[in-house]
Amino acid sequence: LSWKETENATYYRVFYKKEADADFVEIPAGRITEPKTVIGGLENKTVYHLYVIAGNNIGEGPRSDLTEGIPDKVVVEPPKIPTLHQIPKDNIESIEMANKNNYDRNEYPNGFDVWNVADGDYGTHWRGYSGRAVSLLSHLKKRKK
Repeated sequence: LSWKETENATYYRVFYKKEADADFVEIPAGRITEPKTVIGGLENKTVYHLYVIAGNNIGEGPRSDLTEGIPDKVVVEPPKIPTLHQIPKDNIESIEMANKNNYDRNEYPNGFDVWNVADGDYGTHWRGYSGRAVSLLSHLKKRKK
């Protein structure tokens, strides 16, 4: 979801609901600082209504006009990657992130599962919170044979 930046806004709050629901809920990330966000956990082919409120240290403005969206599943084709020296998932005992908070909460509103990097599903992935090049793994322990 993205929208035009509001002059003097320092944050935005995004609310959504299924078309059939009575009440709007705020996205789990709460206040966001850019005029865009990702809302996870939506049902495909379901109509959602959304609106945005812009705010700053003086207060919040009125809600935006309602907009409508219908999420649809994105099919991700697996890339052709080399498998030489690749550790099979069955041989991995544990994976630990160097910084357990280094994930984008807008993209993973329910938390990040570090096994996404080794699950063989190219539809799951990892994006760092800071957007900078950082180390994902601090420890990858191979299972003993």
